Amino acid sequence: MFSSFWRRVTFGTINMSDVKIEELWRILPSEKDEAVYSVSFKPNGTNLAACKGRNLYLYDSSNGRLLRKLRGHTATIYTIAWSADGSQLASGGSDNTTIIWDGNSLKGVLKFSHDTSVQAVAFHPTSNILASCSNMDFGLWSSTTRKVSKFKVESKILAAAWSGNGDHLALAHESGQVGLWDVHGNGMTILGKSDAPIWCLAWIPNHVIADNNIVTDILVVGSWKKSISFLDEYGRETKRNKNTDQLPCSLSYSGETHGSFMIISGSGGRSSIINRDGNKIAELPKQDSWIWRSCLSPLGNRVAIGMDSGSIAMYSVSCPFIWGTDGCWMAWRNGTMDVILNNGARFGRIRCHSEVCQISICGNCLAVKLLDKVIIYELVMDDNAGISSECIHSFATKRVNDCFHLLTNQLIVSKDDTLFLISFDGKMLIECALKSRINCISAGVITKNGRVSITVGLENGDVLNLLVKPAFPLDFELQHRCGINEIIQSPNQSIFAVIDADHTLYLYHGSTKQLILSEKDIDGFVFHSSIPNFICFSRRGSLVIQTLDGCSTSFQLKGKPVVFNGSGVLLSSRNSVIRKCLSMVSILKQMLAHGDVCSAKLIVSTLGVDEAWSILAEEVKSILVEKDLPESRDFHTVACSSRVQKQIQKQDIEVDKCFVKSKLFFKIAIFIMLSQYESAVRFCLESKLPNLAIEILIQLERWNQAKELARQTNCVQLDTINRRQASSAAKKHDIAIAKTLYLESGGYTEAIQLIGANKCGKWEEEILDVLEMMPSKNNLAIVAATSIFEESEVDDQLLEKLYSITGNSTKLLLLYYSKDNFFEARRIFDCYQDKIDSSGIIAYAKMLVSKGDNLGAFEIYCRHGIYELGFRNMKDLLTTAVTMDAFDDARTILHQWYTVASSYSTNDIFNESKESPLKTYNTRAIEFQAEIYYMYHFIHLYCTEPFTSSHPETILNISSLLHNSISPPHVPQGISMANILYALTKNATLLDANGTAKFAFEKLRDRYIMPQHRSNLGVEFLDIYTKSFDDNPDILPTCYKCGSTNPLIRPTDVNSSANTVGWSDQCISCNHPFIRCFVNFDVLPLIEFTPPKEVSHSEAIELILKTRQDKECCFSLDSARNEENENGLSNELFDSCVLRSLNDKSLLDEDTSHKPVEVDYDSLISLPRQEIFVIQESKRQISKNAEDSLSGDSAKESGEERCRFFKNVLPEIGIALCPNCHNFFHESDFEFEVLRTGGCPFCKFSDFEHHSYGHI
Repeated sequence: MFSSFWRRVTFGTINMSDVKIEELWRILPSEKDEAVYSVSFKPNGTNLAACKGRNLYLYDSSNGRLLRKLRGHTATIYTIAWSADGSQLASGGSDNTTIIWDGNSLKGVLKFSHDTSVQAVAFHPTSNILASCSNMDFGLWSSTTRKVSKFKVESKILAAAWSGNGDHLALAHESGQVGLWDVHGNGMTILGKSDAPIWCLAWIPNHVIADNNIVTDILVVGSWKKSISFLDEYGRETKRNKNTDQLPCSLSYSGETHGSFMIISGSGGRSSIINRDGNKIAELPKQDSWIWRSCLSPLGNRVAIGMDSGSIAMYSVSCPFIWGTDGCWMAWRNGTMDVILNNGARFGRIRCHSEVCQISICGNCLAVKLLDKVIIYELVMDDNAGISSECIHSFATKRVNDCFHLLTNQLIVSKDDTLFLISFDGKMLIECALKSRINCISAGVITKNGRVSITVGLENGDVLNLLVKPAFPLDFELQHRCGINEIIQSPNQSIFAVIDADHTLYLYHGSTKQLILSEKDIDGFVFHSSIPNFICFSRRGSLVIQTLDGCSTSFQLKGKPVVFNGSGVLLSSRNSVIRKCLSMVSILKQMLAHGDVCSAKLIVSTLGVDEAWSILAEEVKSILVEKDLPESRDFHTVACSSRVQKQIQKQDIEVDKCFVKSKLFFKIAIFIMLSQYESAVRFCLESKLPNLAIEILIQLERWNQAKELARQTNCVQLDTINRRQASSAAKKHDIAIAKTLYLESGGYTEAIQLIGANKCGKWEEEILDVLEMMPSKNNLAIVAATSIFEESEVDDQLLEKLYSITGNSTKLLLLYYSKDNFFEARRIFDCYQDKIDSSGIIAYAKMLVSKGDNLGAFEIYCRHGIYELGFRNMKDLLTTAVTMDAFDDARTILHQWYTVASSYSTNDIFNESKESPLKTYNTRAIEFQAEIYYMYHFIHLYCTEPFTSSHPETILNISSLLHNSISPPHVPQGISMANILYALTKNATLLDANGTAKFAFEKLRDRYIMPQHRSNLGVEFLDIYTKSFDDNPDILPTCYKCGSTNPLIRPTDVNSSANTVGWSDQCISCNHPFIRCFVNFDVLPLIEFTPPKEVSHSEAIELILKTRQDKECCFSLDSARNEENENGLSNELFDSCVLRSLNDKSLLDEDTSHKPVEVDYDSLISLPRQEIFVIQESKRQISKNAEDSLSGDSAKESGEERCRFFKNVLPEIGIALCPNCHNFFHESDFEFEVLRTGGCPFCKFSDFEHHSYGHI
């Protein structure tokens, strides 16, 4: 159940009390000092700039010493900022001017003015572009153009901040708005509005939203509602707002390297340190006045604050170092929310998106305790010389632990004096109370009987060894006079160390528990990961390396040792880990002086230090000579043997690891030391080690001999030798030879890198030739060539040839995009669109937009899942059309939008539970808006042109339908309710609809009326009040289902029950939707019905068609005579179903949604197909009047197409159904419009040769 190999594990946790805050220096105000409104660190962290009154002050940030005092402003300075590279300093104030100073000489470079006081300045993070903000505008100044471009704003600007990549400039306004602008000064969006002024904001770059792993910049906004909010670039809240105990005046973010936290300061002299989620970590000491500005140092955990009293203070902020080790594995917390992984030369990172409280490692598993959960990771060495991790377990817990320890399948934690065993799913397995508080837990050990034990240190000085199961029984006990701080096990479990509260180290034998060694004043201790009797500890600012036999050496190094591996040691210092390589010369000499040659050889072969080989060879010369080895006077440094050893360890040489510790290896080393290389090679061959012989020849650069030996033995590939020879030639600058050898050995990547590094002659063509000669695609070579070409800024023709050879379709398309070569870009896109990434897709879509093909761009966006840009493009096009009053064009745009969007989205009405990337954009809402603009186009022409071809009945139908279906504040852009009411009033008066005219006139008087229509609303409408308030019944819509006459203006209670998206155009009696002709908008004699529940929609269509075909096949004189009687019978059967539907008790329920007439089987088979119209819902979302029009069962049938059925109850009236947009028309009107315009009046569909527009 438990692993048989256990190593040391350390742990840590973070609380507010653990954060150390120390005041470094303070500048007290004089009697004449004014408030300090701004402070700013120079990017290298050496200097601090501050403003008091009309002067700028430059301080040494380490000690607060005043360096310079700058004069240039004539009134109080409000804001200062350094450029990203520290070359410039900007300041602005109440004298309405902005001054740019040289960052090195501190001389004024440029001065420009605003109309009002300057409130904020901010430099671009990647270029010297300055944003200068005042009460009425903001300006953008660039060091390249030396010009200032100004842009007006509606409200006073209080703060400004650039995003991490510099794409967005966020401006905080006194009105409570936050505006987002791009680098060219174009207004992009308004990110919400607060009820109080926004005094501060800051960006968190490259923030990961944990719910969906989206990486984006997050804007943190401080409002004087005593709250901070977190917004993305679209204004959407990424986290809940956090309340503060102050009026925030300043926000500053520290960045990824130094803790990933922010500091917020403001009223009451309060400053709080918060993490990226807005949770408070610590508080700075309270000041005696408001804090106008706090700033975090870019190079260390220091905070500078400027106060209203005129004081300036500098504080250091440091979080505790949290880490864990197990053998060669080590992990430590970086900042507050990241974990760094290390194993030898490999590193990795885990982003936890929350506070890391505790860490523990066991084997290749890592446990991380966050604020609200525990996550178990599996650590894997990846192919790129890094470390990757995968979450294998996690469970939620808010338990605050003192100790945290990972076993193979469980966790052991402690709180006070209680020990807990917890499973990986968070269940409590065992709970055990001890007699004192638990201070530390050591790694598990396998006992002789195979049971796992752990060692715990208590506050009363006891050291207990407990078996993990069952219920932590006691195995042994040691007692000390004071509390235990730390317990460490050796790698082979033979020794364990104890450090008590007095910082005394005790080493005990693992089995006998006898004391081996004790040392005082110990700060940290660690065993060597490979040599059991090799230890390392820190004491009073020095680091000691010692063996258990008493040999030791010390180094003047600060820090606590955490890992001792090879000849290096990892030291923890503040919040970081550093590796130091240590010299073993002194300790080797002590070993050899005591005659311990075996231990010295073990250490040298394990550590592999060149200097150590030299020492060892000199000291053991006499011993080696006695072993029948030749003598030599010239015992020089055997660096070659050291290199051979390293190659054995690093290269693919199949040699037993014990060989490097054997006498045979030392004999070979002595041959090399005596320059008897042939003897060394011959000895290797006699010992059946040809690979080592070849390695010796390679190290000696005897390439021909190495190749000949490789051919004879076949143990090493010739390509390997050629590559190493090429590498050696490259170091000697023999470029031609190195390139030839690389190409002969298949090292195309190395050859390209070599050519690119030297750039001699026509190097570009040489690289292209190498790419063309490659027998197969080599991704590394392609990446190397592309990187070299792009960094060298070669001309476009060479780049085009490179991308063509390498098949990099995305780069090639982007190149054509930059050259505005649309023909070639389209060719590349058509051929390789499946291989082009999002950047190429976006570039090609932009080219289509520039060529006027907005629909094509939109379809490409949707096809490749870039929905936001596609919809943004269509929105911009729609806005342009509406702004120019081109409502028919707006209808065309929306219908095209709907056509493309509906083909890439599911039906939102029938799949509400299914998530879709187009869920935000309801396709029915898009189509409904297209219909509105189509109808309003007639109203606009009626109101703006002197003559119109539309009949008064048509305008009356349109205006009443628009009035009933749209109302403030849901009126689409560009739609004028005044024009709708004017058309309704005018045409209702002409057609004697006096009640409607009076109603519309009353509402129209409160609205703005176009000047050319004001005279028409005079005397001619006064006689409305002298007439009856009844409408002419001949023009009122009649329901063909129940026969009820409906008013032109819908009652308020009926409107309130209308659908959110769709026409409010149904019968007030039976709720049957009016099916209108989309030319004159008359009500058509259509009744919607649905087949019986036991008959599917597809079967119903087959029955309707089959019945008619049977009749045609059986045609006779008698059948012709009876056809009229059969049609009469069919109508009677259908009328009975309609009557049954009207008498249905469900109509009396509160549910007033429309339910189609349900026909029975006899009625269905009797229906004449020339009177039936069918709309197939799966092809297009067709619901003109209400989305509830489908019955519950038939609407949710699975495995078939949903259909809507309509019957023409007046067959003598010809009706047409467009096969594309599925709108109904009078047949004569439809055919006339098709002849006149060439297509459907609404969607312009024209392919009627292959599609019928009649009945089923």
